[in-house]
Amino acid sequence: MAITGDISEFSISDMIQLLSDTHRSGTFRIGSSKGECSLVFSDGNIVSANYLNGLVLIGQVLVRFGSITKSELSWALAIQEHDPKNRKPLVLTLLENQMVAKKAAYNGLKMLIEMTLVEIISWNKGHFIFEEYDVNNPGGWHYYLAMFQDISLNAKAVLLESLRIFDEKQRDGTMNDVLSIVGLDRTHSLLIEANKFR
Repeated sequence: MAITGDISEFSISDMIQLLSDTHRSGTFRIGSSKGECSLVFSDGNIVSANYLNGLVLIGQVLVRFGSITKSELSWALAIQEHDPKNRKPLVLTLLENQMVAKKAAYNGLKMLIEMTLVEIISWNKGHFIFEEYDVNNPGGWHYYLAMFQDISLNAKAVLLESLRIFDEKQRDGTMNDVLSIVGLDRTHSLLIEANKFR
């Protein structure tokens, strides 16, 4: 079942609380003139985020904070490229190949989700769609995340923290500096090449 709406009529905060309260699973996409962001929900928790058409990805966040090296990120990307049909999210690839600690993966994902939420909370025009699907399908990558439940985030808790960050940024006049939430700015190189898979 898909839920669609306009940001001016139904706030992003209300929608996230609804998805959390009703334990929904699926992808929540939010679009505006700036681009598109998305959040992936599993049983009402947030397990993944995509910031502004992939401008910042979890790999860059983990490298920036020293949780993984550029070489480890390149190898994880190569693993994904080697088997595109069964491609899993980068965090799951890194965890399965023991390249990142669960706590570091959780912290990196939390920062990326907070940054994405702060961005979309600032929008007062745009649209959204929530596409529901069964994440308990053993063939789907969400199913395998059950092995790493520590890295799913309570949607309401992360929303509250994001609202706090949003309020601080508005007060300080730093809303144009959303990348700082994940320790980046526009001068950082955001693209990392995959190694050749051997």
